[in-house]
Amino acid sequence: MTLLLSAALLVSACETTGQLASQQAVEDYVAVSELEDVAEVRYRQQLRQRYVNDRFIILENRSGKYLVEFVTRCMELRDNTRITPDIRHEANIIYAKFDTIRGCRIKKIYEINDGQAQEITTLGDAPGDSFE
Repeated sequence: MTLLLSAALLVSACETTGQLASQQAVEDYVAVSELEDVAEVRYRQQLRQRYVNDRFIILENRSGKYLVEFVTRCMELRDNTRITPDIRHEANIIYAKFDTIRGCRIKKIYEINDGQAQEITTLGDAPGDSFE
């Protein structure tokens, strides 16, 4: 029993460490790339989202791509069993600091290009440098 509990704690600690390292890598990328945040994202059709880690996602619409940073870790992004409704103050606009995605409050939104989106999604994929 003790061995099983120790193994579970070790796996949990590794996942937490991997998530923190992934989050730090994205934060470093934002700082080094000097990405500027935007106040809002306007959209006409449904947004697509790509999971980066528990703190960041990439939103895509026809007009561009955006890196979204949440105020805290957003476990809702991984766990599809509990769906929390989004809060929107205006239809077809997502505001940083006010609106939510999957129940998680948005801290900042950064406009990014295709190359930056690809780099962000592959952070930590170098040989011997895995976050998960």
